[in-house]
Amino acid sequence: LPVSLIEKREALSEEERDILRTHPERGRRILAGQGGVFEWVSTINAQEHERWDGSGYPCRLKDKQIAEPAQIIGMVDTVDAMVTMRPYRKRLTPHQVIRELLLHAKTTFSLRVLKGLGDQITLYPIGTQVRLNTGESGTVTKINSRYPLRPVVTITKVGEVSDVDVSRGPSTHIVEVL
Repeated sequence: LPVSLIEKREALSEEERDILRTHPERGRRILAGQGGVFEWVSTINAQEHERWDGSGYPCRLKDKQIAEPAQIIGMVDTVDAMVTMRPYRKRLTPHQVIRELLLHAKTTFSLRVLKGLGDQITLYPIGTQVRLNTGESGTVTKINSRYPLRPVVTITKVGEVSDVDVSRGPSTHIVEVL
């Protein structure tokens, strides 16, 4: 790809996006030319921008047509793009990235791949300051492995400390990371 395209400071034009979309196939051809041992790598390289719902490129593959390792690499690439500052947009915090993936990526990646990410990364790591829908603020002190979006939060009120297990009922939930 042209260096000018990679280093461009503003949003890409449709023509520039079309050029960018050629890189998976170019990479596949280079790797496939290296001999049989690289055949599976070339397939994964060609599919890393394909998406579960068929919205990806270059072949608009969907569902199980996409190799699982390619889906994983595609998710890692997506997360990297979201947390990296771009000249044309702000970077997202890790919390915002995970939230976006959980809310909107169900059509972009298989549920198995999303669950794998969720098993490795928590939305509310221990030590995260949060606000509950009750108006109380506190600190996440324990992760609930069955309900990772509903941790235990320690609340301090005028010298009094109490734990709120957000997973115990639907009425209390986290509304904001502070």
